[in-house]
Parts: sequence; C-alpha cells; structure tokens
Amino acid sequence: MDQLVIAATFTAEPIEKPLKFWLNEAGIPQEIKFAPYNQLFQQLLDPTSLISQNQSGVNVFLLRFEDLMKESEENDHLSKTLDEFVEALTQTERQALTLLCLCPASTQIVADKNKAERFSLLEEQFASQLEPFPNIVVITSSSVKNMYPVETYYDAFADHSGHVPYTAHFFTALSAAIVRKLSAIQRSPYKVIVLDCDQTLWQGICGEDGVDGITPHQKLQEFMVAQYQAGMLLCLCSKNSEEDVLEVFRKRTDMPLRLEHFVAWKINWEPKSQNISQLAQELQLGLDSFIFLDDNPIECAEVRANCPEVLTLQLPKEAEEIDLFLAHLWPFDRIGSATAEDQNRTQKYRENVEREKVRSQTSNLNDFLDKLELKVAIEPMDARQIQRVSQMTQRTNQFNFTTKRYSEAEIQQIYHTTTKECIVADVSDRFGDYGLVGAAIFTTNINALEIDTFLLSCRALGRRVEERLLSRLGEIATERNLEYVDIFFRPTKRNEPASNFLTHIAEQFKEESASGLLYRIPSDYAKNLLQMSEAETTQNIAGTPKSASDNGASDAKNQREPEQHNADQEASSKSERFQRIATELRDPVHVQQLLQAQVGQRPDLAQSYVAPHSETETAIAKIWQEVLYVDHVGLNDRFTDLGGGSLQLVQVYSKLKSTLYPELGIMSLFNLPTISALTEYMHQEDSTVATKTQIRNRAKRQQQAMARRKQSRKKVVR
Repeated sequence: MDQLVIAATFTAEPIEKPLKFWLNEAGIPQEIKFAPYNQLFQQLLDPTSLISQNQSGVNVFLLRFEDLMKESEENDHLSKTLDEFVEALTQTERQALTLLCLCPASTQIVADKNKAERFSLLEEQFASQLEPFPNIVVITSSSVKNMYPVETYYDAFADHSGHVPYTAHFFTALSAAIVRKLSAIQRSPYKVIVLDCDQTLWQGICGEDGVDGITPHQKLQEFMVAQYQAGMLLCLCSKNSEEDVLEVFRKRTDMPLRLEHFVAWKINWEPKSQNISQLAQELQLGLDSFIFLDDNPIECAEVRANCPEVLTLQLPKEAEEIDLFLAHLWPFDRIGSATAEDQNRTQKYRENVEREKVRSQTSNLNDFLDKLELKVAIEPMDARQIQRVSQMTQRTNQFNFTTKRYSEAEIQQIYHTTTKECIVADVSDRFGDYGLVGAAIFTTNINALEIDTFLLSCRALGRRVEERLLSRLGEIATERNLEYVDIFFRPTKRNEPASNFLTHIAEQFKEESASGLLYRIPSDYAKNLLQMSEAETTQNIAGTPKSASDNGASDAKNQREPEQHNADQEASSKSERFQRIATELRDPVHVQQLLQAQVGQRPDLAQSYVAPHSETETAIAKIWQEVLYVDHVGLNDRFTDLGGGSLQLVQVYSKLKSTLYPELGIMSLFNLPTISALTEYMHQEDSTVATKTQIRNRAKRQQQAMARRKQSRKKVVR
C-alpha cells in the first residue's frame, strides 16, 4: 500500500480520522504517516526523512503562514522563509506527488485587515511560484473554504495550549479537500458526458409541454458548456421524439447549450444502456470513459445494471439542489488548464464521423487511406508537446502497450535527459487535423531499442499510423546498428486493440517475460513493416477497437466471466460512491457526525463500568467519547487507559473550556485522570468561587454601610 505522509507547521494528527474516512469513501488505499512536528525544512533536506523516502506515494504539506512568522520584521522574514521553502521543495527532482495545502490564518490575523491582505497576496505569489512544477499541486485556503465552508474553523484554546489551530469540523473539511484533489489526480479522466433531456436539461416534457412550456436548468447547462470548453465530449440520450428534442434546441435560443456543443445523440425509445453502448461504438471509446446523468432513478438503475462501466449519476429532483450537487461531483474535477487539443476535441470527433462515412464506401484499407489523403509527421517530441504527451499517457487505454502513466514532470524529465527518448505522431487528412495522436518512449541498450511506452489515440486507429510509428522506431534502431526492437506488452482488460495489432504483425517474435510479453522484432523487419502492411489487401482496419455493443449490452452482461463480474461490481460501486459524496457528504458537520458514530468499544479495563449520572458527568463523558472515539466512558475510567494522550487532552481541554468550564486550567486537567475526579474538582472550585464571592459581597456591603454612616454624621455636624 502506498504511503500518504503528512508534514505540518502545526500539530496535525487530528486530521487522521477524517482523512481515513475520505480515503475509504473515495476508494483510495493509502497508509497515513506523520512526519515529526513542525519540521518541514528538515523533511525536505534530509535524504533519510519520511518525505524524502516516500518516492511512490503522496506527500502532503500543511502550511500555515503565521507559524513561519517572527514577531520582529515579520513581513520580510515570512517572505524570505517562503522563498527558501520553495527552493527546498523544488531543488530536488521528486517522484512522489506533492500536495501543498495553504491553511487559513487565525481569527486574530483575519481581523487585522493589513495582515489579512498581506497573507492573501503571499498565497497568490507562493502558488504562482510553484505553477511550473506539475508534480506539485497547491490547495489554497480560500478553495478549501469555498468547497467546504465551516462556521467555526479556528480553535484558540487548542492552538495556544497544544498548537492545534483548527476545530474538528475544519480538519474534516481540510481532509475532504485533500482527498478530492488526490482523486482528481489519480483516476483516469472521463471523456464523454451523456445527458438526458426532459427533467434533466430542462424542467418539463418537451413532447407534452411544447417548446415554450419547458424551463431550462440554467446552472446545469452552464456547467456543461464549461465541461465542453474543457474538452469533454457531450452527447444526448433521451427517450423521446427526436424532432421534439431538436426543435427545443433550434427555437430556445435562451439555453446556454446549443446543438453544436454535442458530438452525437441517440433520441429514441430504446433502452438507454443500448444507446450509450452504440455511442461508445461510434466514438470508438470505452464505456468506462463515459458519465451518464439522468433524473430518473429507474433509468439510472437500468444503465448501472447493463453498462456498469459507465459512471451513472442521478440528478436531484429539486432544481435548487442541482447547483450544490454539481459543485460536489468529484469526477468533473480536473488538474491543470485545458490544452488546445481539449478545446478542439468535439470538432475532431465530428470530423471522424465524416471519415467513417468514407470508410463505409470503400472496399479495402488502401483505397480508404487514399481517399483520406492522410499525412503523418513523426518527429522527436518538443517542449510544447510535453503537456499533451503526459495527457495521452493518462487517457489512452485501448491502444497502449504498457498503460504506464506519466506526469508532466516525468515527461519533462524525459525531454531534458538522454536516457529516455520520445517521438510523437501528428496526423491530418482532408477532413481536418487530428493533432498529436501517437507517442513512443524508448531507451537503447547494447543491441536493442527498448520500447517503454507505445500508444495511439483511438480516433487514429485503422489509419496505419501505428505501423508508421513502429517503422520509424525500426529505422532509428537500424541507424544505431541495433539488432532488435523490443516491445514490452502488459495485457489489461482494456488494451485488446493493442494486443490484436501485435498478434497480427509480430506473433512469431513473441516471448514470455516476467512482467508480461516481450516481442523481440528484428530491426529490419520493423523498419519495413509499413511497406509490408501496404502490400496486404484487407477489408477491415487492423487494430480497430471492438465495439462496445457488439453482442448487445444485456447479452454481454449475461456472458461475463466471474472476473469481469467483479470488475462490474467495482465499477457500479464507483457510481454509488460518487453519488453519495455529492448528495450526503458535502457538509463537514454532517461528516463529523458520521465519524462520531463510528466509535470503538470501551477497552476491557480492570475496573467495571460505572455510568455517569449527573448533568456535568454526562457532558464530560460525551466530550471524552467524541475525542477518543469510544462508545462508553465510565466515571472511574482513566483517560490514558481509554487511549488518550497529550494531544487528545488538549482537545478535551478546549472543548471543556469553551462549552462547560471556562475557568479550567490545562495543568489541572493533567492531574485529573477520571471523570469522577474532574467533576469533583469542578464542584469544589465552584464552591470556592461561590464562597469567595460571598465574602467579597459581604465586605462590599459593610463598606457601603460604613460610607452611609459617615455621610449621616457629616449631616448631623452641619
């Protein structure tokens, strides 16, 4: 299991429970470890530290600016310290993902307008300094507050006594923001959004209410336009009359969504799972890259049952809930800005539809390619293409020999070093420009060119681009006097097209290897592969992905092997997880209540359980239960025997001080190990305070009486 290491400028251990909760909800297995208290620089600079040793996991830094600030020359010192931190963070190439969370300042800082503005400016400057480093992701304090607002985030008592600056609710919010960002980084990106129409894109039924009788869901449509602009493909899938739906788009010009935003649609009375499968076939994309959004629970259940790979989400019935629901749909989160490729994706898929029409009118592949007037440019990767190549390694599944995923930082490293090389394929034809659709990463040894990564976008399959790319690698191997081109292939559930291609062109060179399959192809053979392929006469395009609906969605479901059935269950549970996160887990206060409900049993202690009975005892027991996550706390149970330590004691102190007993001192708490002792102490103190108050009041009354007597004597003398 990968490690998630946390280093903070404050005591951060209270984040562990909510962080485990969110990791479990998101289905991300991580072992949580904490670096020593307030040792960020040591962790970065010491090669033996937890952070430095964590090369394959995730490193999380929780940084509160005021913890780095000195009383004297605070502004200059803080700026200098932050610059030094950036230098320490970036001076060494780190393989692990780094999440840098900028945590909010105390209420004292926020109340000081000048300091608050200074901190806000420093956050912006700090985040901008780290933008060029793709493996470092910054989460700002404002983004946490916007995603998961918490009424009371700062805990002054716990901050002053134990440097625990935040309430339990804010630690829950912070952990949600961390896991949400981690989920966006680690999961394969979705590519297609399929939308229902009636009661989803608009309120009403267009076939009954007419064009003027429906009310667009404005926020939902604006959200989908933003997804389109970010590179998502939009499709319609509606049980309706096609003409009725199209008429809405033609006449309702007040709707943000227009027909040109959609790459394809299926508007008929067929099962939606069948229609979505056909859309996957037409777009040549796997069903696991689809998100389906519908208001109808029956339609959602049908798609989940028959297309479990599709992420199926049910829209809330209440229109006022939609905006909040969309704001908490984690699958729509993305890292980084949209590339030019993203912004033109819908147009490129439309062009592909036109190409498919040409293909249907030709008898063999050579004629098809002649009519396309295909142009393929294969060159070494340049700096402008780093982001796109990284994106392709993350998104390409069907034609991908190893499915290795590379971050931008890792592709950047390949670009700047000589140990690995990368060539890319840029394709165009008479219908338009495909863009950069292929890439190969390779190394060389004594007698072979070893292919580390070989991938091709599915929309370029069946154009002999794969043969051209492999032929170019054969040419490079020949130029360097290398005897072989070694292709390492790791089979997955999704890269069958790549497997079919290798079987077709190099089955005779296949060998078993420890990590999968090895195709040891002679360099001359690879070099001449394109010519050999062009000499063949084929009616089907080699490597075209199998249709997502070749056997029909229901038949395919019935024929799945047990392994596939387990995968389907896992995919279906993903829909349920993200639905739950967007509907039930968007309020940190509610999540904290769920955490409190997940308490453990009282340990088997020497003394028997004695239930609290007075109001004070019950209130203290409840606080202990909340902090220690124990279901029963007895009057005579010692705090340490229940698992409590100094950190938990600080949390108990803060809760007691703010809700029950403001006069309590933390040192007194260390000497009061049980609820019984603590209650007795509080009652004694109350009695003492009451007695002192009575004495003060009696003395005050005596002084007042003496003053009145003196005043009376003065009047008599006069």
